Amino acid sequence: MLGKDNSGFTLLELLAVIAIIGFLVTIASLRIGGKLVGEAKIKTTLNEMKNIKEAIREGFYLDLGLIPEDNATPQYATRYLCLVNDGTGNITGGNCTGSSDCIEMCKFLRNKIGNDTKVRELLHWNRWTEKGWRGPYMEPDVRYYDAGNDTYYPLIADAWGNYYRILGGQNKTQARIVSCGADNETEDDDIVMWIFGANATQIPH
Repeated sequence: MLGKDNSGFTLLELLAVIAIIGFLVTIASLRIGGKLVGEAKIKTTLNEMKNIKEAIREGFYLDLGLIPEDNATPQYATRYLCLVNDGTGNITGGNCTGSSDCIEMCKFLRNKIGNDTKVRELLHWNRWTEKGWRGPYMEPDVRYYDAGNDTYYPLIADAWGNYYRILGGQNKTQARIVSCGADNETEDDDIVMWIFGANATQIPH
C-alpha cells in the first residue's frame, strides 16, 4: 500500500509564505518610496537654492554690495531677501526709523557698513547710480516670530520646512547657501550651494 504523499504545502504553510512575501514587499516599497520622496525634496531644494543664489548675485549684491548674511543667527539670514522697502526707511536722532522691514534693513546696513550717511543713501533706490535697496528680492515661505524682538521675520524654507542658512560672512569665496536637510543639523551630508565662484554644489548621496 502506497504511503500518503506529504511533499506538498499545507494551507497554513502557504498562508505563512504569502504573509512573509507580503511583509517583504511592503518593506521594500516603503524604502523605495522613502528614497523617491527624499530625492524629490532634494531636487525641490536645489531649485529654490538656485533662486536664492540668483536673487543675491543679480539683485541684493548688485544693489548693495553686500551678502545677506547673519553670523549670529544664520538660519534667519534669508529675511533680508524678503524685507519690503516701502520708502519710509531713515536714520533719525541716531535711530533707524520707518516700517518694521525698513528698520530691520537699516540695522543690517549699519552693522555691515557703519556709516550712517551711506546707510541713508542705500535705504533708497537711486535710479541714476543704480544702487540702493529694492526689496523684496524674493517672496517668503514662512514668517517666524522672534519673541525677544517681538518681530515676525519673513523667511525662506527648504523642502523639509527648515530655514536656509547663508554662511561665509561677507567673504565672496566662502559665501554659500546651506540646507541642513531633514534633521536640520549642520553635518557633512548638508546640501551646499556656493553663491560666487565655480565650486561644485554639495549634494548628499
